[in-house]
Amino acid sequence: MRKYRSLLLILLLGVVPIIALLVSVLLYFGSDDPPPQQVVQEPPPPPEPVIPPPVDVLAVARDLDVGALLTSNDVTHVPIAPGLVLSSHLRRDQTGLSALLGSVVRTPLLAGTPLSWSALVRPGQDGFLAAALRPNHRAVTIAVNQETSHAGLISPGDRVDVIFTMQLDSSDPLNASSRTVLENIRVVAVNRRVELASGAAEESGGGQAGQGQTVTLEVLPLEADQLVLATTRGSLSLVLRPLSQAGHSGPRPPTGLRTLLPPPESSIPVRVQVFRGSDREEVLLSE
Repeated sequence: MRKYRSLLLILLLGVVPIIALLVSVLLYFGSDDPPPQQVVQEPPPPPEPVIPPPVDVLAVARDLDVGALLTSNDVTHVPIAPGLVLSSHLRRDQTGLSALLGSVVRTPLLAGTPLSWSALVRPGQDGFLAAALRPNHRAVTIAVNQETSHAGLISPGDRVDVIFTMQLDSSDPLNASSRTVLENIRVVAVNRRVELASGAAEESGGGQAGQGQTVTLEVLPLEADQLVLATTRGSLSLVLRPLSQAGHSGPRPPTGLRTLLPPPESSIPVRVQVFRGSDREEVLLSE
C-alpha cells in the first residue's frame, strides 16, 4: 500500500510539470493570429455656420452731382452683408421709393453708393431751394399779380419769358415801351411751392397755391442784376412758353405804345376844277 502511494506521488510531481510546460509551448508557438487592433472613432464634423441673407439697401444707379433731383431712374438697390449695413443706410424694406423722389443730392454720389438721408435734402427742408439750383445760377423772386402771371396758372417747373414795361415820359401817357428782357427762364417756385423732379410741385409752408403773389426764377448772375434793376424802373410780366420750345428766339426790338395805336385815317382829297372865264384851275379839297 505504501508502495502505490509513493508511485502516485512520483507521477504527480513528474508528469504535471511536463504537461504544463507543453501547454505553455503550444500556446506560445501555436497561434499565428495578430493581436486585435483598437478602432479609433473620428469626431463628427462641426455644423456648418448659418450665413444670414444679404440686406437690400437703396443706392444710386448712376453718378450724381450736387444739386441733382432724384428720379425713379436714379435709384436702385444693392445687396450688402448684414455686418456691413450701417444705421444710416436706407433699407429697401423700410424706405419706399416715393419718399426719395424729388430730393436733391447734397454731396456727389458715385453709382452704387448706398443712400442715406444725410446725403439728400428733401422738399420742405431748409436749404432745399439752394440745393436745387443749377451750378452758376441764382434764384430771384419777383412780385407778380393775377394779370402778370397768367391768372396764377404758372407753376414750378414751367418755362417763361420776362417782359419789362416802362413809362419813358411821365408827361406823355403814350410814351411807354415794353420789351422781352429774358427768355426761357425756369420757374423754381411760386409763392412757397417748389419744383419736384417729376415736374410737379409741393407746398413747403405758407401761401396758397395759384395766388401768384411771388414767383422765383432761376437765372444767371447777370440776368439777376437785370431783373432787380427792372423792378425799380417799371413792371415785369411773365409769358408762359410751350414745353416743346426750349430755345431762344433772339433779340426783338421794343414795342412802343404808339405802335399799338392805329394811325389816323388820312382824308381822301377831292379834285375840283374851277373855271374863271377861259382860265381853268384844279383845287384839291379834303372831305
